[in-house]
Amino acid sequence: LVLGFGSLIGTWLTGLAIDQFGATRTTVVQGMAMVLTSVPMTVLSYDATTAYALALLAGAALFTYIPPLQVRLMNLAPGSAGLLFSVNASFVYLGSAVGGLISGMVVDDIGIWALGPISAACVAISLCYLAWLTHTSWPRS
Repeated sequence: LVLGFGSLIGTWLTGLAIDQFGATRTTVVQGMAMVLTSVPMTVLSYDATTAYALALLAGAALFTYIPPLQVRLMNLAPGSAGLLFSVNASFVYLGSAVGGLISGMVVDDIGIWALGPISAACVAISLCYLAWLTHTSWPRS
């Protein structure tokens, strides 16, 4: 429930941030928030109050990356936004499936504590890729 409220609040704040700062900057801040919330979720022990606070922050950070991504796609090819959104949705589902597979392998082979640090590393790599894209030919939005 708290995670869902966090997602609702995060989506609203994401829309405001995109309008104010642009999609790329919003994505970078979200990525940093993902890194900061992913690690403690599986590495630290905490009480219920801290778990609720972490769930609120995680919901706001982890489930709100689609809107800025869609804005970047619209800026890439405004006339093909509908097609790009459809292809993007397919890749989101594919990424979710592959992420679930990798997560299961991590839990089986290393342990549940490793999910946070490995997730944070994946997000950090994604942010590096975004930085590279931003400084090459992609639109800066």
